[in-house]
Amino acid sequence: MPAGETVTVRFDTHHLLNNADSWQPSLVTEVVADDAVPLDRRLVPVGQFADTARGIDVLAANLLASAVEGQEYAVHATTRLSEIKAGPAVPPAHPGSPPGALHGAGRRLMGHT
Repeated sequence: MPAGETVTVRFDTHHLLNNADSWQPSLVTEVVADDAVPLDRRLVPVGQFADTARGIDVLAANLLASAVEGQEYAVHATTRLSEIKAGPAVPPAHPGSPPGALHGAGRRLMGHT
């Protein structure tokens, strides 16, 4: 790929590894390819706290992976997403209103894997 191209990079564990269900994937978008651009991510362990920004990152990475990977990946994405934690529970603004958007998005994504 020529320097200066815009790329998207997904950090993930391969689904054939024995710890594939232990880590959430991460996504870096709109990166300009260059030898001097450092790319580093610390993957969030499945079932541990992630702030909203990391939660959105995890959902985006799972969405991209589900779109480009085979059925084998969907099994792992479902396992990972079923354990997503988005921080402390925040009560709904109004009684009877749906839970937070992050949890709702995760449930919808799990329905498509």
